[in-house]
Amino acid sequence: MDIFEHVKCVLIQNNNHVLIEELILNSLYEKLSKKQFEYNENRELPHIKQYLEAFNVDKHEQFCFSTKSKIPGINTTFLIENLDPERTKNSSIVCLDKETNDVLGVLSFNYIQWLNNVYTNSLYIVSFCTNQQKPMPGVGKLLLTSIIEATAELGLIDNIFVIASTQHTEGFYEKFNFKPSGVQYHGMNEYKYAINKKSQVKMLSGGTTIRKQITRRRQITRRKQITRRKQITRRKQITRRKQITRRKQITRRKHI
Repeated sequence: MDIFEHVKCVLIQNNNHVLIEELILNSLYEKLSKKQFEYNENRELPHIKQYLEAFNVDKHEQFCFSTKSKIPGINTTFLIENLDPERTKNSSIVCLDKETNDVLGVLSFNYIQWLNNVYTNSLYIVSFCTNQQKPMPGVGKLLLTSIIEATAELGLIDNIFVIASTQHTEGFYEKFNFKPSGVQYHGMNEYKYAINKKSQVKMLSGGTTIRKQITRRRQITRRKQITRRKQITRRKQITRRKQITRRKQITRRKHI
């Protein structure tokens, strides 16, 4: 069964980024669009949010978990919050049923350029689940493999991180070569997918150009920082000299 016969894939794109992040994410968006995640200026977002919010009426049966199937999952409100590009730095890929327009799965992610010397040049999956009330086999796999493949093909990002909220999801991520990072958040294990540089698809000239642009931007930023520090140091030296000169003048006047 070709899953694309039954689902429509959309990209919820976030454009509120600094330049280096923007260069990388725009290139990742292009890779995702080639995997049939279409971008239509986020026109699907209101429907997706409204669909998910309807599950908050019934506190027992949620979008991400079902008491009937006994499969736990993340809170629907948390999923909605991470889906909103106006309130977060996240982007998302979403699958919808072509016939009914039901939301079948959501994966939200963001790019981390640098954070605490740990999450350097990494993609972080902040929320990910499928519709447990109307499950369609293959949707979760489609979402996760799409983000992995697009990131690997891009050739600019080193790792993908995700929090496994349950033992059930731990087993799911392990099937796709995610490994425990050794970090825990509120008792939940973090998993890491290291991009294997040797197995990456050879980058097109566009990828090389992007890498050069990023390197150039970083060099410019670094030079500006150095120049700024020199200016501050120079101003401090001038101010210090003025203070010393002023004190000497005051001392002379007292002696006179």
